[in-house]
Amino acid sequence: MSEIKVATNDEVESKINDEDSIILDVREPAEYALSHIPNSILIPLGELDRRLDELDKTKKVYVICRTGNRSGYAVEYMMSQGFNDIYNVLPGMINWTGSTDTKFK
Repeated sequence: MSEIKVATNDEVESKINDEDSIILDVREPAEYALSHIPNSILIPLGELDRRLDELDKTKKVYVICRTGNRSGYAVEYMMSQGFNDIYNVLPGMINWTGSTDTKFK
């Protein structure tokens, strides 16, 4: 398998309104409700295998969690399912200083 690509929090902040990118949050709903990146999509890691078809493989996907552990697992899995332009966001929400939202879409 290919090596996992990494993106920084700053890189992801510049993609918040990019229509060619997806910011995928794989934390649990309670974590997401407290604070999440605007325009991010919530699919908890435990639901990813059955909800993968909700994501567009042609877009860049930035996967984030609290520290980079769950997102790392998600990126590995998604790469095995044909996602190529995918990045693990480090250090994740624990050090996110960009804009946040608390509303579910």
